[in-house]
Amino acid sequence: MKHKNKRLHRIIGVVLATVMTIGAMPMNAFALGDGVYYEKKDIQTIAEGVTYEKSSRLYKAGWMDVYVLTMDANSSDTALKVIQSVGSVGIKTTVPKLATDNNVIAAVNGDFFGSGNPMSSMGQVAKDGEMVSAQNYYNGSENKYAGLYIDNEGVPFIDYVKSTIGFYGAGGVSLAMGAKNKMTDFSKPVYFDRTTMTSSKQLDATYSTLSKIVVSNKVITKIAGPKEVVDIPEDGFIIVMNKATAAANLSKFSVGMSADFSENETFVFRPTKTIDNIDFGISGGGELLRNGEYVSQGLIIGQNARNPRTMVGVSKDKSKIYIVCIDGRKNGIGATHAEAAKIMKEYGAYDAIHFDGGGSTTMVVQKEGTTSPSVVNVPSEGSLRAVANGIGIEATGQSGVPSRVKPYVQDSEKNYLFQGLGNTINVEVYDGKLQAMNVDKSKLSFSSTIDGKWTDNVFTPSTTGKGTITVKYGDISGTIDVTVLEGVSGLRLSADKYALSTGETANLSVKFVNKDGYDVNADTSDMDWEVDDTSVGTVSNGVFTAKSEGVAKVTATAKGVSSSITIGVGKRYIAINSFESARNMTMYYYPEDLGLTGSSNVISGVGSDGNSSLKISATFKANSTTTQSVYASFEQKPIVFPDNTTDFLYSYKGDGSGRLLRALVKDNTGKSYNIDLTTSMDDSEWHEGQVAIPSDLTSPVTLDKIYVSALNTTTDNLTSTVYVDNLRVMAPTNVGSGITSGGSVKDYWNCDLDSVTGSDYEVVSAFGRSSGGNSTTLSKVLTQMSNGAKAIAFAGATNVSNTTGVPAVIWKNAYATNGTNKFSFVNVATGNGSPASANPEQYKYLQDFMDNLSKKNVVVLMDRYLWGSGSYNTKERDALHDIFETAAHQYNKNVIVVSSAGESNYTEIKDGVRYINLAGIGNTSNLQYLKLKGNDKDLYYEFVNVK
Repeated sequence: MKHKNKRLHRIIGVVLATVMTIGAMPMNAFALGDGVYYEKKDIQTIAEGVTYEKSSRLYKAGWMDVYVLTMDANSSDTALKVIQSVGSVGIKTTVPKLATDNNVIAAVNGDFFGSGNPMSSMGQVAKDGEMVSAQNYYNGSENKYAGLYIDNEGVPFIDYVKSTIGFYGAGGVSLAMGAKNKMTDFSKPVYFDRTTMTSSKQLDATYSTLSKIVVSNKVITKIAGPKEVVDIPEDGFIIVMNKATAAANLSKFSVGMSADFSENETFVFRPTKTIDNIDFGISGGGELLRNGEYVSQGLIIGQNARNPRTMVGVSKDKSKIYIVCIDGRKNGIGATHAEAAKIMKEYGAYDAIHFDGGGSTTMVVQKEGTTSPSVVNVPSEGSLRAVANGIGIEATGQSGVPSRVKPYVQDSEKNYLFQGLGNTINVEVYDGKLQAMNVDKSKLSFSSTIDGKWTDNVFTPSTTGKGTITVKYGDISGTIDVTVLEGVSGLRLSADKYALSTGETANLSVKFVNKDGYDVNADTSDMDWEVDDTSVGTVSNGVFTAKSEGVAKVTATAKGVSSSITIGVGKRYIAINSFESARNMTMYYYPEDLGLTGSSNVISGVGSDGNSSLKISATFKANSTTTQSVYASFEQKPIVFPDNTTDFLYSYKGDGSGRLLRALVKDNTGKSYNIDLTTSMDDSEWHEGQVAIPSDLTSPVTLDKIYVSALNTTTDNLTSTVYVDNLRVMAPTNVGSGITSGGSVKDYWNCDLDSVTGSDYEVVSAFGRSSGGNSTTLSKVLTQMSNGAKAIAFAGATNVSNTTGVPAVIWKNAYATNGTNKFSFVNVATGNGSPASANPEQYKYLQDFMDNLSKKNVVVLMDRYLWGSGSYNTKERDALHDIFETAAHQYNKNVIVVSSAGESNYTEIKDGVRYINLAGIGNTSNLQYLKLKGNDKDLYYEFVNVK
């Protein structure tokens, strides 16, 4: 991190609504449970001395995503920067825009702020030896708002700063000041100098009643009235106040009077520190850690409630700065104050504080191979909140001079290459500020430690294995690790939508797949496209355009392999509810400890369709910077959308409060989305709205709640009333079915086992669910399965009575392990599609088991098919697959995951893992079991008919 005079240093009806609460439940300190049961980290260096990490982890309490920027305080290549609106003062905007406008490579939201826009942050900002902005008497009566500061020797630290400011005129006259360089309501005078603006133009354009005192060289040179724009003197300042304050005070001052502004800053823990040797500073909330110990000093938001959090911390030796965000409410459980402190300490913080959190929590990062910062976390409100300021990391190198080369594999996030396939290696060249440069790509030189052929930036490997690719540009270079896998065996075609209206489009994507189920993205321009009925739609440049109602089969072909999908064209509107009859509602509130009130019921006399509508009333608490929400829940009589609903349509009548109206929709897996119905209720007229239903929700989708949110409040206008009516959806008349052919490869493990010979092979057998099966049929199954087998295994619900004498491994929805000489068996408890709810500890057991396998072959037994629609929530599915893939790819194990769902037997190969579904008695017309044969090197299998 670079600073001036820097030295190197140590190293949430008709009858009254049932009242309930929603939100984070109070928890005891450090109540996440007994450690982390599963964790997956993505760590990358985004600049010299700066790393970005995403940690997805499972506790007993649930899932949590943590995002960490770790910054070397001694690096001369980067610096911290307070990021604020550019061009106008106090304009709140989103963190991504703040980051882009301030040319930083990573950023988080910063200080707390009030309602209104413009409206500055509530706290302090210091820069280059000056307190740039502050409130008067900040931290005056108590140590409430701590901050992160860096002195001019580059040493970061946490402290409270007490600020006082004053304005004095001759004869002892004075003003009770409000703030310095801040956009406020101006009920108390505010000082402005040229560090913030050069004239009062923005102030007078925004507010029509402001008066200004102009001071130059300690003399009042002008007293200006409302709408009179004044310049701010180079050697002076202006004092700005609203009409009421001016009426009470302005007569005390006159042109020609001597006047001066005073300010004082005192550091609480470091009283000898002065602001003139501070290069960077920003205040936030209260403390999390002091001297390595948990504290709850200062402003604490929801101390025992799990919320999204934004924090910063400093290591004990002052060599590292940690900037951390934790998702909550929507994506994960969030953290209490104490839990947040524990996580900061885990990463190395010795002193730490929190900033504004909740719906404000946002982190953006310019990740490897990208040219601008993007949002990496999941903001809890489902949209980006406009904030007053933030903390950014700035690259401080020379602009326009190449300083970093970053190659990356265009079609693979994991840097996989396929043997015999041209793999494009993209390259970004950055200058010292990590801005992407437009360089002459012909001056790039490419090399690899793996045998193959280069054609410009396209590499075609001739062998498999691991190696590196190096790209040079002049005297700088960049290197990446790559893995070359065996070549193309199939195609996997997909679309972002399978149900369209006439005139709509669907984006098509294709992946090349190899024999072990690994895939890389394919360029749609390399495909030969075919549509069986071009009157329904056509394909151009990888985009399907719907022309008329019907169902079209779309086929992509390349490298001698093909894949097909079907896309349906045609939609219709369906009326859902117009609230013409009484409806019992349930109320929820967030935060649950604020004492919010509200009601919801069907009323007559107000309606957009018919005579009635649903009325939702809410009363919020004053002076809150935390988002408050009053929810009307349909749980007593759910509103269920038809299958494959694509859009939700509605009418609403707001109240002109400017507050948000939202809906919460969820699917049968528990996945939910908050959807904005309107981001601002600007008037009291009826409006029509339409929003898309997220495509990854699994039917049936339910309208769970409609709610009103206040992002922040003052003492004014604390109630809201909204009417909702005429609920409709748009659903397809024709639905595509996704992949109809291709998309998978013939598994070379699946063969005639009679052809696999050798005395070192061992045979085991597996069958799907047997519960409720005919005893005679099950007896036949057992007899055949046990013949020559060392063990027989059963996935799914099982009630067999094993009298064969061969050991049986039976899935009982509980974690267990077993094995033979050549095979290991693992039973995974899946609950209702959530292994974590069944037993979160099994993630740790499973990972440890896989990490320490001594046998080559492992068979995992479950009930639900991991990749079935709606079977598992995404986090758990991905975590389980990660564990299985690691065993297969990193530890070179033969991994088969056996499930029992539906009425078909099939195999799907993904990233080296075989997912095999056995229907068991679910398919009596084609009753089969799975026979496996393996030794210390190879594993083969076949489906065997029960005779």
